[in-house]
Amino acid sequence: MIKQIIKQAYWITANTITPEWILSLNIPKRKPRTIDATEHKILLDLVSLAYEIKQLKGKRFSEEELKFKEKIFDGKVKHLRINPTEIQTAYLVEDEKANVVKKSIGIYTKFDTLSYDKFLANVDVVEKMLASLKGYHSLAAHGLQVKFVGSSDISSKAKYESGTDTILINSSKVSGGEEYAGLAYVIAHELGHRYLRLRPQSWNYDAVEWTTTKYSMTDSMHGEEKFAELFAMSNWKSKYGQFADKIKRFEDIIK
Repeated sequence: MIKQIIKQAYWITANTITPEWILSLNIPKRKPRTIDATEHKILLDLVSLAYEIKQLKGKRFSEEELKFKEKIFDGKVKHLRINPTEIQTAYLVEDEKANVVKKSIGIYTKFDTLSYDKFLANVDVVEKMLASLKGYHSLAAHGLQVKFVGSSDISSKAKYESGTDTILINSSKVSGGEEYAGLAYVIAHELGHRYLRLRPQSWNYDAVEWTTTKYSMTDSMHGEEKFAELFAMSNWKSKYGQFADKIKRFEDIIK
C-alpha cells in the first residue's frame, strides 16, 4: 500500500512538472518562508533549464542537446520532495506582483532581490526606450526578453545570453536612463550583441578603426564590444559628437 502511494505521488510529480508548467509559475529568486532552501534551489534550476529547453525547441538541429537538457530536467524533478499542489500554493502571487511582466515590446522577469516598485520602474525605463527605437535599432527589439538579476548571477552590469536569447541586467549595478552606462544605454548596448545574432555581419567590426569608448577596447570572447558600443551610441548620435565620423561610417556599413 505504501509503495503504491509513493509510486502514485511520483507519477503526479513527474507528469505534471514540465518545462511549460514551470515557466507558467512565478518563482522568485528570494525563497518563500514555507519552502525549504534545497527545494527552492531545485526549482530555480528547473526554471533555468526550462528556458533553455524552450529556446532549443525553436532551433534546427538541436534534437540531441534538447534531449540531454530534458533528461537533466527530469532528473532534477525526481529530487523534489514536494508535489505540484504544494509548489503552486507556495509560489502563488497576485497578478499585479507577477515576476514575469509582458509589455507591448518586451518580456521582463524579476530575478533580483530589489523591491517590486523598483522592478516596475526599470521595466518602464526599458520599455519606453524600446518603443522609441527606429530603423535597424528596432529590428533587435522584437520579442526581447530582459531578466533583472543580482551580482551572484552575473558579476558585470549586463550580459546578452545568446542561448536563451535574453538580456541579463544586474539591477544592483545599473540605474538611471539614457545617459552613458545608464539602464537604457546598457540595454541598447546589449541589443547590439543581439542584433549580430539575428543579422550576422560580413565586415570586420572588431577592427581597431571602430574603437570609440574605453569599454569598446574590452577584449571580449566574441570581439563584439566595438560593434555594441557603436550600436548604442548611434541611437543617441547628438550625445556622442566626438565619434560622429565613426557613427556615420557604422550606419553606412551595417546591414
